[in-house]
Amino acid sequence: MKCIGIIALCGISAMLPSLSGAGVLNNGEWQPGNCGKVPEAPAIESGSVETLNKSIVAFNEWQKQAHAYNECLVKEANADITAINKAATAEQKQYYDTSEKMGTEIDQGRKKFDRKSSSSSGSSQGGQGY
Repeated sequence: MKCIGIIALCGISAMLPSLSGAGVLNNGEWQPGNCGKVPEAPAIESGSVETLNKSIVAFNEWQKQAHAYNECLVKEANADITAINKAATAEQKQYYDTSEKMGTEIDQGRKKFDRKSSSSSGSSQGGQGY
């Protein structure tokens, strides 16, 4: 069972680098991959009407850039969440399908030996130790 878990993780990690618009996970910290740098907030200067007006213009420009950055960040985060969810769900399905198939094969094998055991007189084959 440990082998299947390792395969599942490898399958998921193999899919992640190929995602378009995906963020970057580095040392446990996620960052968007294609949104550019976080816009730096301007300093607000209110020493005069002129400097305050310039600060307001700079603030308004920063707000537009920050809004665009945040929209990009949310879009990439949602894309990554969706891709990871799909990959994990597919790996889980493969695990469950494989487990079910193997369980069925084991049951069929037990039935085969149970039949042999009941048709053999005095034989001790087919007991609890399959």
